Amino acid sequence: MTRIIRLFKFFVVNPLNKKAQPSGSAAALVIGIIALLIVFYILFLPPEDRAALLGEPYNPGGSSSSGSTSGEDDDTIDVDTSEPILIVSPGLIDWQALDEYEYTLPSFTIKKTSSDSVLTTISNFYVRNGWFDKQTRNYTFEIDDLDNTENVLLSLVMAKKKGRLIIQLNGNEIYNFEPSQLNIEPIELSPSILKEGQNTLEFRVSDVGMEFWTTNEYSIENLKITASIYDVSRTEARNYFYITEEEGENIDAASLKFNPDCRISEAGYLDVFLNGVQVFSGIPDCGILNTYHLSPNVLNIGKNSLKFTTDDGSYLIDQISVNTKLEEPVHPTYYFELDEDLFYSKKSTEIRCGDYDGKCPDDCDEDIDYDCCQEEYSDSYWCDVPTSIEDDRCVGFVTGAMCERCPSGYEDDRGRAADDCEDLCGDDNDGECPAGCVTYYDKDCCFDLSGDQYWCEDLPITGAAFACVSEVSQNNCRNCPTGYQGEGSDPDCDDVSNDQTEDRLRKDYSIILEFEFTERGNDKEAKMWINNHETGFDTRESKWMKNIDAFVEPDTNSIKLIPKSELEIKEIKVYFD
Repeated sequence: MTRIIRLFKFFVVNPLNKKAQPSGSAAALVIGIIALLIVFYILFLPPEDRAALLGEPYNPGGSSSSGSTSGEDDDTIDVDTSEPILIVSPGLIDWQALDEYEYTLPSFTIKKTSSDSVLTTISNFYVRNGWFDKQTRNYTFEIDDLDNTENVLLSLVMAKKKGRLIIQLNGNEIYNFEPSQLNIEPIELSPSILKEGQNTLEFRVSDVGMEFWTTNEYSIENLKITASIYDVSRTEARNYFYITEEEGENIDAASLKFNPDCRISEAGYLDVFLNGVQVFSGIPDCGILNTYHLSPNVLNIGKNSLKFTTDDGSYLIDQISVNTKLEEPVHPTYYFELDEDLFYSKKSTEIRCGDYDGKCPDDCDEDIDYDCCQEEYSDSYWCDVPTSIEDDRCVGFVTGAMCERCPSGYEDDRGRAADDCEDLCGDDNDGECPAGCVTYYDKDCCFDLSGDQYWCEDLPITGAAFACVSEVSQNNCRNCPTGYQGEGSDPDCDDVSNDQTEDRLRKDYSIILEFEFTERGNDKEAKMWINNHETGFDTRESKWMKNIDAFVEPDTNSIKLIPKSELEIKEIKVYFD
């Protein structure tokens, strides 16, 4: 708008001021009228076109200089960036890896506490019953959470009494007496009569019978309803850990360990659930390490949830670990925690770098996003998995020497293999499975497996290993951006909503993963799983780093390292940039 005002002054006001000069006044007037029309034309342009014409940023959600994007909060979160989030010194890592693994989880406290609370107070009311005069009173009070409300008591202080006082709760009589004193014992309100939400008390007095000249009456000076309210907001806690497909299919035995710091006399029942399956229920041995064997079938490939709950008392759960013994060795994993305040909820349908959605976000690299690759080259070829040479995932041409760089096969925008790579592993349309080709790199190899198989044409969000699966549940329908295809019929994913939200890192922060090696010059290559996302490195430098904003989640995060050969790592560090 400032630019429009300047245009108005330059083209309209200045020429019109020159009308007072003896020569050129008519020309100035014509110029002013034309300029005025131009200004009005600019004003009535669509906002995005006007912003582009004036060289100003356009923000459809409000002001061009402020506001949040994609649902992100504007609140600033104070974070200590002076210390790394994770720092470990692995030393020498054998590519043959480990035959057992321990998932160490952070400690926490769960407890159920109660406090006395006044639900309502009523002062100075009067009820009576006579032949010629009758008065009753109704009052209501609220109970927000009936399951966690106990010892609900009604107490009365009276100034005058005559006849029987009759009290009803929600239509049920709970008192019908003439008390001997003005102060009566508190009346317990039965949980079977109470309701969650609004409850109604009715007060009345018995009739006088044939004594028409008298009146039964009660004057109540103070009425109070109290209760014990339990705080259950901290009666449960969850931790998460991740298991790769390689390890999940290789588990021979598993166990759960934890040390409950508690007092036997005050401890309530402790229930432990792993992926929704109850693995312990009872009062554990306080102050010592408890060990319980697990069925390997309870563990999931991918994300696992461990939940502790209690119905009473207080527990500090410490030294928590899930231990697996494997039929064959797997690779080391490192964990770090991120506060949930660092994230905001973002709709899964919003544009993101790396999604197969037909859109290329601003500042998104063509070697990260398939759609950006299509925009980069008129004849583009894309590799579904990271290539052996950095920045070679999206290319404008493919030669025979390049085919081996992409294990899943370079494909054009129609999903066809590059000419020089036809009939090799990764060619999904030749009807052949080459010897030694991995099933999740070639559709023909996938469908050669016995039983029903399902194929994802694009890279699944959980990694290449999920491109070929034997079943597709409602929970993993969304793993494949373009939908799983069956050899016979497609899976039933119609009930899965796309309008869900997920946690995304706030734009104020960037998180860097850095590897420092002991020497420079030799080949260092490895695949990595960061939570459910597959990535990796291939470098000869002494340091390698990567922005992992798109991979991180609130709470527990994991980095599983799968080296191609023996690696000597001086330090692995995760930190805020």
